[in-house]
Amino acid sequence: MGGLLCGDKEPISMAPTTKEAMNRKRQEELSRKREEEAAEQRRKAEAAEKRRLESERKRQEAEQRRQKEAEVRLLKEEEQRQQEEALKQKERERQQDKLKRLTQVDPGIEGTLAISGNSSQPLNNTTQPRNVNSRPTNNIKKRNHPPVPVAIEKPSPGNEENVSEPFKDPNRAFDESMKLISNEQWDVKCNGIENIRRLALHHPEVLTQTPQLHTLNLALTNEVKNLRSQVSRLAIVALGDIYSKLGRAAETDLELTAKGLVGKYAESNSFIHEELDRTFRNMVDHLTPQRCMCALINGGAGHKSGSVRRATSQFLVPIVERMGPGRVLSGIKDVTDKILPTAANFLLDGSPETRYNGQCILSMLINHDDFDRMITKHLPSNTLRNVQDKLDSLKKKGLGDPPNEPGSAKMHRSGRERSNNSIRGNSASSTGSNSVQPVAPHPGITKRPSAMRTDEATMETIGAFCQKMKANNWQERQQGINDMVTLTESRKSAVCNNITKIFDSFIPCLKDSNSKTNLHALQMMIRLTQPLSEHLGSVVNMLVQNLSANLSSKNKDIYETASQALDELMDHIDAQQLIQPMVQQAQSGSARIKPDMVERVAFLTRSLGQNGGRLKTIRMHSLPLIWHLINTVPTSGTVPGQSGSLRVAVSHLSSALHSTLGEELFKASKDQTKVTPRMLQVLQEMIDNPE
Repeated sequence: MGGLLCGDKEPISMAPTTKEAMNRKRQEELSRKREEEAAEQRRKAEAAEKRRLESERKRQEAEQRRQKEAEVRLLKEEEQRQQEEALKQKERERQQDKLKRLTQVDPGIEGTLAISGNSSQPLNNTTQPRNVNSRPTNNIKKRNHPPVPVAIEKPSPGNEENVSEPFKDPNRAFDESMKLISNEQWDVKCNGIENIRRLALHHPEVLTQTPQLHTLNLALTNEVKNLRSQVSRLAIVALGDIYSKLGRAAETDLELTAKGLVGKYAESNSFIHEELDRTFRNMVDHLTPQRCMCALINGGAGHKSGSVRRATSQFLVPIVERMGPGRVLSGIKDVTDKILPTAANFLLDGSPETRYNGQCILSMLINHDDFDRMITKHLPSNTLRNVQDKLDSLKKKGLGDPPNEPGSAKMHRSGRERSNNSIRGNSASSTGSNSVQPVAPHPGITKRPSAMRTDEATMETIGAFCQKMKANNWQERQQGINDMVTLTESRKSAVCNNITKIFDSFIPCLKDSNSKTNLHALQMMIRLTQPLSEHLGSVVNMLVQNLSANLSSKNKDIYETASQALDELMDHIDAQQLIQPMVQQAQSGSARIKPDMVERVAFLTRSLGQNGGRLKTIRMHSLPLIWHLINTVPTSGTVPGQSGSLRVAVSHLSSALHSTLGEELFKASKDQTKVTPRMLQVLQEMIDNPE
């Protein structure tokens, strides 16, 4: 006790208390972890259940969709079956009517004919008795076919009485015609093709505007190859009508249809050849010569049949005559590089008619200044050696007398001879008479290596600036544009020969993301339009599309420069080439560019109206646009931005159409099912009160 001071307390031990607290804390952590694990397991179970339910829902939806598709398929099959039954019933009634007419003309035939699907008893009981046991067997064999050939009136292809009347509902008639053409019965096919002819003759706008034009061309081309001559002949006539009535709209599948037609010359059927001649004359007279030439060469120049090659050479002669030596020898892609090798191969053909046609083609070109250079450039050396003697003889002696050929191959001879004489008299090498001074043999062979080196260097230059115009750096793109302009000014022919390749790289610069490059490209386009105007036809669609996109720009300089570039195109390119892409942008472009594009379409419409023979183009393009605009333009027609009022532009287009077509504008409108009385009233108001 003496060791304890007053106020001191005995020390308390803290170890057991701390250990218990740690144990409690550890237990709490363990329980918390167990709870978290249990919650995680519950979440996973809920997610798995949710996925299972979602999978089950999707499976049920897929099952319901399959059931609906099966129901729709069954409905379509049932509808198709009913249509086939209706066609069969109609055919049976037609056969009955034919038989009645035949029996009225010749009563003696009544007892010998039976109608398919009727009773096996003869119609006339006074005829000579037959073996009763043989009747059912004969009827079973002949149930699906006309029993006697003389009882069938085969359709007469090309008969104008069958196609003289227009349709009341041409759109529905087109759909029904496509179904008839796909039918397996040949006479039903003939009815469908006759309906297509009626549509081409009386309602060409239906075939032009339908998205199934490619399907129609494919179906007719397949029927050209039909083993039934009546079907084949009708399909040939129908394609001829499409060429003559649809014009350039028929060029979309020209290579497909021309290849199928020219291959038919391999057959020896004379009346098929006559229809083919008429069809190809329609093609040559109404379609673009360059497209016709490419389609014929690709389809028949290298055919293994001599008759096909002869027909190809026959129709290439008037095409070359229409194009003229200057156009043919200008170095345009798919023109010069195709016609010269083809004509040279015709000179080496086994058929005398084909050889003569090849001489006709070359005689129209041989006196041109560029002939020797182009023939050396585009002909292989071995082919040039084989035909050089013939070319020298053609220069010295002229074309000569034609061989004894079929009448159909003489169709263009007199016109060719007159053309040849005029070409010789007007050629640059002419000295005032029709005689032609011979040139040294093989004039271009020694110059060929240097020309090839120059061409290779030029192609490297073209490839270099095309790569620059695609570069990521905007300054490199501008430099590529400058290099292209420099080459155009120094060697225009090199750019013209590769116009498609060059403009594939240049056109994206016309709406470049960099405003400086965009403006520079537009300025250079204005500078290039006039020198390249004759060669821009192959890229005019993409040009109009990319130039018009700049009309929606808020940059005033870009907008004004793009407008000037479009005006330059309209000043230097034929309105007939521009109207279709302009109408397309006016119809499908953004709201900002529509007024400007409609104003330009109105200007082109007036230009086409002033040139004779262009009214068909106006009806094909401008007329559908005005109905589309009247049906969609708002009451005010005001479009926000700098492009003005759409209603004013539509009013100007209405006035242009009325001044061009006159009262025919309203007459043509009544034949179109989509034109309502309200639309006609709005059009009349715009014409009466122009803005």
